[in-house]
Formats: sequence, structure tokens, C-alpha cells
Amino acid sequence: MSSKLSGHWPGRKFQLWFYTPSHSLLLLRSAKNQVNPTRVDIVFSGVEAFECRTLDLVDLQITEVPIQELADRATNVLDKKSPSLKGYILTCNGSAGYVAAMSFTTKEDTRDQSAPSSINMNLDISVTSALFRL
Repeated sequence: MSSKLSGHWPGRKFQLWFYTPSHSLLLLRSAKNQVNPTRVDIVFSGVEAFECRTLDLVDLQITEVPIQELADRATNVLDKKSPSLKGYILTCNGSAGYVAAMSFTTKEDTRDQSAPSSINMNLDISVTSALFRL
């Protein structure tokens, strides 16, 4: 089975910013700072499972893999049998995590750290993030 590099952000620090099980959304955010004048949001939708061993994701790399490759890590994921479910390996800080989701998208902008995401997620993150912020 093949894998493909879906994104790599060297020198950026991402954080688990938001997760809502009711909407199956996961937001990773790299805020702008003196070194990086832009903010980067990564949103996974249709999230069935995820694991991350650190809260600070430095030099994040996302690789899409066939969902079967997550079988050893996420035993219940393959029970869903959704043909649209994809596996994503998150590599950073010398460790790896994963997300089992339908898709992911990224957006880079110049908005402030606390501003809602530029990615249309059909919900108001500014209100709900206070409840679900990790």
C-alpha cells in the first residue's frame, strides 16, 4: 500500500486547538509570531479516532495512508467500514500519532490567534472553543 505526503510545516509549532465530537471536527493551529507572520489552521473532518502523544506539534508532517495501516493503532476504526475514511499519520518531535478522518484541509492567513478559523466548519468556533479547547 502506498502513502503520500499531504503536508509539512518545518519550523512551525502546532497545538491541538479544538475538538468537537458532535461535529467530528479536529482543529490544529499554528499561531503567527515574530518568526512566522501567518497563522496556519488544519481541520480534520469526519474524525473517527485520533491519538497524539504531545500537545506541541513542532515540524509537523502529515502523511495520508490507507486506513488499514492504522489497524494496529486504532482497533475500532476498521469496524466503521466507511469507504471514505482515510488514515493520516502525524509525525513531529520524534514521535508519531494518527487521525482517522474523512478529510482534512489547511488554510494560512494573517488573522489573530483567537479569531475563528478561516475554514468554513459550519459552526462558531469562537463560542464553542471555550467549551472544548484542549
